[in-house]
Amino acid sequence: MLQILYKNSIGKNNLVLLQRRRLLLQKSSNNGSSSISTTFNSGGLFTFCRHKTTDSKALVSLQLDYYMSSQFAGIACAMKHNLYDSRGIELQFLPICPVGEEMHRVRDCATNTTGVTVGSVEQNIFIPTLQRHPELKLKSMAAMFRRSPLCLASLSKEGEEEKTKNEGGKERKLVVGAHEDTVPLINRILNTSSSDSKYSVIASPRSSKNTDLLKGNVDSIQAYTTTEVPTLERILQQQQPNNNISVKVDPLEGMNNTTNSSGGVRLGYAQVLFATEEDLEYNSERREILKSFLDVTFRGWEMAIRDVPSAAQNVREIQSKLGLDDENNDHWDTSSSSLDYTIQSVGLCSYYVKETFQGDRYGVIDAKRWNEATNWLLSDTETKNDDGINENTPTANLGLDVDVWQPSSKLLAGNELARRELVKANESALEFYKVHGRKPSLAIITVGDLPRYGGADRRLNIYSNDSNSWFNKVEAGQSNGFNVKDIHLTSDTATTDKVLSILSD
Repeated sequence: MLQILYKNSIGKNNLVLLQRRRLLLQKSSNNGSSSISTTFNSGGLFTFCRHKTTDSKALVSLQLDYYMSSQFAGIACAMKHNLYDSRGIELQFLPICPVGEEMHRVRDCATNTTGVTVGSVEQNIFIPTLQRHPELKLKSMAAMFRRSPLCLASLSKEGEEEKTKNEGGKERKLVVGAHEDTVPLINRILNTSSSDSKYSVIASPRSSKNTDLLKGNVDSIQAYTTTEVPTLERILQQQQPNNNISVKVDPLEGMNNTTNSSGGVRLGYAQVLFATEEDLEYNSERREILKSFLDVTFRGWEMAIRDVPSAAQNVREIQSKLGLDDENNDHWDTSSSSLDYTIQSVGLCSYYVKETFQGDRYGVIDAKRWNEATNWLLSDTETKNDDGINENTPTANLGLDVDVWQPSSKLLAGNELARRELVKANESALEFYKVHGRKPSLAIITVGDLPRYGGADRRLNIYSNDSNSWFNKVEAGQSNGFNVKDIHLTSDTATTDKVLSILSD
């Protein structure tokens, strides 16, 4: 049995017992035994004590940046089906840590224990932290989400405008609650340094932000579209079904997109999996262990995508078994219908995971997309020397291992290229609308049945989403600024005159 002793944010000692199949066999002392204890010292750092074991499994210590929940459904499925165990991996979870400390915890763990250490964090946290602390020597390997689900969530009542005046009739700023490590980012996006900004961003506890919004302590909160948003929608439906109050969602990715802003806000990847540079050394045993960990994790995600209801059950079961501190947070539905909520949340997370598919695997980071987000994230930290040259220009592939988790070069993988072209099409559609006051139109006429579309629904479910798939042309067009007509004609009734008539409508 593995014991992790730690202090949580309110200073109480907690004992988390993680049941490990190998250790539950109760090996005799003659054959060797293993135990690991983790304690926090006065500085908040942890130390490991590892005793000798004859077990040949590779230890992987995992630091999540959030509670065990739907966004880690792939890990939960892999655990439930013993995929890590079958690949010779002993997976150990590190205690939930304060926001923004994940990278430092991974470095501390790697320094003080055997095995390899993996962390998860957003690219918009990873890059600025690594820029400030290059001594951490960390690199990203893969990502569970291609796009960030971060948004600003607020409550909107039909027919009412934002309340920018206090009870005395004086103008006031709208208060935005954000995680402590994300306050600078939200400040930048909302341009709060400007004298005419209508926003004020404050650090708010991540465990109670939904409640803070519902009570009116803040006007909007930093949220995930996959977690807090559906929870808020359910709470409103249960408590105020007839008040016409809805959750207003403003995605951060792409915000402030204008003709001269190069696509607006670029946060890059989310739930990035990273490790230390020494663990990623080429031709090393540790690098191979990390590859195995990634392979198992994304096989777990494939299971989750193929069977969302079962994945939701796995998440709930693993939550209970791990017993990791969730700070009594208010992020998910705990009512009698909470399984339905978990199914919804896992499904929403799966949309983001499917967008990482490239060639033959999920989780692939495209270096060009990574670098574009990195450049945006660091663009407000420019320091020019006497010659006018920016000394903080990031190097290419900053903090990224470019080939530890990539499809074979023998595969013609066009997934990311197609997504880029779709973004360009969306941008051109927006420009068309500005000039002509209407969306561009596209008509697609299919005559007869196409055998290659026989598995369209299943392929859409596994590899893509309605908003960007050829197998749902109308929804993909709507999501990207086009009016699309998808017309099917039987081969025995289609004539040239009929096709021309349709096109002229």
